[in-house]
Amino acid sequence: MLYRSYLLLFLLTVAGCGSLPHFPSPSPGWHSPNYSVVFGVLERSGKTPPIWTLRYAGITAADPYGGQFVLAPASLLTGYSNGDLVEVTGRPPALPAKSPLEGRVAQRAKPAPYQVSGIRLWLGVGRPTYLTR
Repeated sequence: MLYRSYLLLFLLTVAGCGSLPHFPSPSPGWHSPNYSVVFGVLERSGKTPPIWTLRYAGITAADPYGGQFVLAPASLLTGYSNGDLVEVTGRPPALPAKSPLEGRVAQRAKPAPYQVSGIRLWLGVGRPTYLTR
């Protein structure tokens, strides 16, 4: 009887091991050292024409661009949806001038513009990195 209980417990434990869903980090995003490759979450404004932004770092992150870019041209984003996880390649603007508050979180009134040359949708298989492109 005790043997059956242990066997049942073992089978339930093994069956449940692979059933946990894999979710991306609640704050997904990263960038290559020169920002030529950026991975993050697309956000679409409700304006007409829409303004697309890419959030790749939290608002409290110490990032010179404030953790977000405005993507251009918008024509490359046809077919994408708000909240999609994407990898964008392109050219960022020149780094902002260093502020006297060096070491503190950079806060921008508007996200910096980013010139997109390519975009890829992340389908949830593995974690893309700029080293394994």
